[in-house]
Amino acid sequence: MTRMETEWKSQLRRKYPGGLDRRAQRSEACERRSRRSRDREKLGLGIATKLTQKEADMLIDMLKKTVEKQIQFPHSKGRVEFDVLGDRREDVFVINISRKGINSKGASYQGRVRASGVILLRLDVNPTAIHTNPDGEKVSGTHLHIYTEEHDMTYAMPFDAGNNNLYELCYAFFDRFHVIEKPLITLQMSLPLEV
Repeated sequence: MTRMETEWKSQLRRKYPGGLDRRAQRSEACERRSRRSRDREKLGLGIATKLTQKEADMLIDMLKKTVEKQIQFPHSKGRVEFDVLGDRREDVFVINISRKGINSKGASYQGRVRASGVILLRLDVNPTAIHTNPDGEKVSGTHLHIYTEEHDMTYAMPFDAGNNNLYELCYAFFDRFHVIEKPLITLQMSLPLEV
């Protein structure tokens, strides 16, 4: 942080001793994002970049191994994130399991590239959801987003889950993302498994 930025923030803190106003908070969040972007550029990681379809398909199809041996499935409105490693040393991916929103029986499973932040695959589990694709086609219920060069992650296709068990759908997502060494998932007792 530059000296001028430090002085500006200290002036704001003196002006608003009870806390920064919304504008200052947004400005501070924007500065954090800019700082992260600059740090990523210094490391040669770049910002979330567009991939060619060939690159995306190669990254999705690459066999992956988990770093974590065990994870705890998140409770309602919780989330967990862990790394998986690809074939090469520089291929590190992040899997997010998120239980958010009003529907506590739903979940999202997402796989992305750690270095660039590009999301490659996302499974949205929600039997009542309706997703509209860029071409106007509507997809009802649980659906899978796969990165495309043309539409990024805005295109989805129906995902026939076979069942509605969130735990088993998590493993189905691991299979689709080609995670061959999967973590052991422990469940919390209050978790409703059926959607």
